Amino acid sequence: MSSLDAFLTPPAPLELNSSSLSPTEGSDCVASNAKSAALVAPTDECRLTMPDIAGEGPFHFDQNATPRMFLNLRDPGSATPTPRPKKLADTMAQYATTWGHTLQLKNGHQDELIRASQIKDPNLQFLYIAGLIFSLKDEFALVRPADTAVAVPEHTEGHIERLTVRGILDPAASGYKTRPGEKAMQTLKKHPEWVPLALLEHKPTMKMIKTKVNGRFTHHRADIKDAISKSLGTFDALDQKFDGPFTPIMRLTAIVITEVGGRSCEVKMTIPLVARIAFLRNMYVAEAIKTLDGKVGGHFWDEVDQGLQKIRDTQNCDAVKISQVFGRILDDDRVKYQDLDAGEENLDELAEVDVEADYN
Repeated sequence: MSSLDAFLTPPAPLELNSSSLSPTEGSDCVASNAKSAALVAPTDECRLTMPDIAGEGPFHFDQNATPRMFLNLRDPGSATPTPRPKKLADTMAQYATTWGHTLQLKNGHQDELIRASQIKDPNLQFLYIAGLIFSLKDEFALVRPADTAVAVPEHTEGHIERLTVRGILDPAASGYKTRPGEKAMQTLKKHPEWVPLALLEHKPTMKMIKTKVNGRFTHHRADIKDAISKSLGTFDALDQKFDGPFTPIMRLTAIVITEVGGRSCEVKMTIPLVARIAFLRNMYVAEAIKTLDGKVGGHFWDEVDQGLQKIRDTQNCDAVKISQVFGRILDDDRVKYQDLDAGEENLDELAEVDVEADYN
């Protein structure tokens, strides 16, 4: 019989023959029985409870009248306590941590999500979400669509080319590095027939147009610099001077106009333009003789702009005096780089102003 069988089978009642026992012996027997009952009786640590079956009590009799008893060894007093519910803040923080890991958030965003989970006030929650929305809106504004998604009308491309050619060949240009591009963009925006209003209000398209404008000016500057370099002939590194053969200034100006604007270029050769090309050749030589190969570097056009600014400053922006400075530069160029075999060029046949040069 197993150890549990003693508890499953109730002990048989003891029959006492009081007539055969003395009073003392009877009392000892009672005491002995009481002690045995105490050993059999369940303690607080192990108490038998017999649940009632409706209408039958703790015992259930089947058809053969065999009693069955249900055993419950668990002490009602030592039942498993109901766990204390977690605080809402702890639960939300745990959920935020799990959700952040699922989304594979970065550490900084993970911490921000946990902090957001602790916000209890609905008004503060609303402000927090609104702030995030505005932040995302600002970030989306920085997203730049691919250039291939933007199309510039063909007639707009034509006006860009026209403006950049006239801008780089403008004898009154105040600079060559940044100012021509800015002026061309301002002119484009003044003419909605050149750039449709829908494009003017579309930032990606205008950014592409600006890139095209600056790209054309870069190309034109390279053409001018290359033409001037060829006009000086060979370079003597020992003596740091150009030996020719030289290209006279009027012929050089015609070459520059063709190289920049093509054979059908609308720009006319004028005395101010010839003088400006002479100024550019003067600046080129000043920078080239500092080198070993007679080639100027990428800083050349910065030096040109600084030279123009120096002329304006020393002449107090007086148009007459500035014109006289360019006149002296032109005269010097004609002496240094003339073609003796072809004879002196005649400037008298040139106009003072290109009446079609206004592109504002």
